[in-house]
Parts: sequence; structure tokens; C-alpha cells
Amino acid sequence: MIKKFGLFTLFLPFFLYCSALSVQMIQLVAFDIHGVLCTQPARGKAGWQCHIKPESLKLVEELSARGIKMVIFSNIKRKEFTKLIARYPHLFKHFDLSRSLTDASGIFNRKPHSGYVKKFIKRTGVSADKIMFFDDKPRNVHGACKCGLCAYHFTTIAQARMFLQKNGLL
Repeated sequence: MIKKFGLFTLFLPFFLYCSALSVQMIQLVAFDIHGVLCTQPARGKAGWQCHIKPESLKLVEELSARGIKMVIFSNIKRKEFTKLIARYPHLFKHFDLSRSLTDASGIFNRKPHSGYVKKFIKRTGVSADKIMFFDDKPRNVHGACKCGLCAYHFTTIAQARMFLQKNGLL
């Protein structure tokens, strides 16, 4: 299963480091939006014009029921994120939006750039090594890992569940 992930071997040390964490260490789970919680918007469509993945909603509801704190870490523009929240309040009610970061702009004020990742870490108020992060883009996972986050390349809900279970969060 692991071999099918493109560029996975490049990120293998980060996955091993992350999977070795104990349950007590993870205090916050962060999710990207597009490709993780929602579909990618169709070409030419705005970021809020995506659709929730039902299996992602179920996972978020399960984590919320267990008292797991969750935030959003995305490159979506603030205006589009506001529309997305209005469109899917039943999803975003489970997230601490005050500690989320969704105001990417320009070339360097977005994932995977370290300044944006560090801004996110500061906003959460949680140490980087206590944050588990899921993103569908390997370059964003790599950037997050370089800044100390426990980041995973999201490919399927089953795979995300496996990482969450390994860390005692499910």
C-alpha cells in the first residue's frame, strides 16, 4: 500500500518520525481543505465551489465526538473560506476556526513556505511536534515536516484513519 504513494520514499523519514509519537503528544489535528475534506474545485471554479467528501465528514464527526481538537490549515483565500463555511456549517462547526489559518496570498505566503507554516503554528498556540497535519500535496507535507509538524500525505480516508489509530486518536 505504501509503495503506491508518489514520492513517498522521499518523505519516508517524516512518516516514521510521526508514527512514533505517543498518544499524549498529539494535541491538535489539522486538515487541508481541497483534496482532503472536500473535492478539488472544477477547473475555473472558486475554492468554495467544492463538495464535502462524505467519508471525511464522518471522520471529522468521530474525532469531534472523541474531543479531539481540530483546525484548518489551507491555502484557500479568506473570502472563499467564509463562503465555504456558510455552505457547509455542519462540517466546519467541528473546527476551532480562531486557531485555523486560511489567508494565503502571493507566492511565499502559502504552504509549503516555512513562513506560512510558522505563522500557522504560532496561531494554534501548540508546539509543532504536537500537531498532526493531513495534506494531499507532498510538497506541503514536506514543508510542514521541515517546520516540525507531524504531517502525513493524505491519499484516502482509510490511510488517514490508520495514522490516527496508530496515534491513539481513533
